[in-house]
Amino acid sequence: MERTSIIEGAAPILIVAPHGGDNENMAFAAETLARDFGAFAVINRGWKTAFHVDPLRDLANCNDLRHLHEDVVREEFLNPIMRSVARIKRRYEGRVLMIVMKSCRDGVRTEAGDEILDMIVGYGSGNPPYHSCRIKTKNKFVRCLTNEGFEVFEGAAEGRHAAKSKNNLNQLFVRWNPDENVESLQLEIVRELMLDQDMAMMTVDGLLCAMESFMDPDSDGGSEEQIMETKRI
Repeated sequence: MERTSIIEGAAPILIVAPHGGDNENMAFAAETLARDFGAFAVINRGWKTAFHVDPLRDLANCNDLRHLHEDVVREEFLNPIMRSVARIKRRYEGRVLMIVMKSCRDGVRTEAGDEILDMIVGYGSGNPPYHSCRIKTKNKFVRCLTNEGFEVFEGAAEGRHAAKSKNNLNQLFVRWNPDENVESLQLEIVRELMLDQDMAMMTVDGLLCAMESFMDPDSDGGSEEQIMETKRI
């Protein structure tokens, strides 16, 4: 089995699953969502998360940009991301949205003090911020998820879920390959929603509806300065 799956889409959205090699249900969810929605996708299926890259043992952290710039990992995982983004930009002559789908431990619910927390959206909050998307893009995405019944938090500034770290995949087009035409969001999903394929499929159904609403041009994300009253962790 190849370590990376690549899906050619028909919409200006790229779904990336960097830890699918550790969670088969996340890989399944990312692939199903991409195919049903018509998004592009790059899905890790074989690399197991590790502190050091070892291609012979299928070891690499595909969410760590230092690992992604190692020769074999770059060829198998980073290059498909870059090619997909370039293809979307040529085809649609507009902005690209990259959604980095990951799982997070159910313990974040205890940490957040909310036993029904479902998802955390990270976009580079901090001081200084390294925002990976426009505020209105984040607002609209969170609103669309919330409207589908998901309990959504934002990654707090400087917190573990902010997706601000220079080496976080979410920062690829902010701090490594700056491109104002590419927006990116990190979407962490609690493990309970990925326990098995049936649960993952139900989660995908909600995500699919949220993404369809997000792409609706008549649905507004609000002004650039608007601050949503979203819980943070």
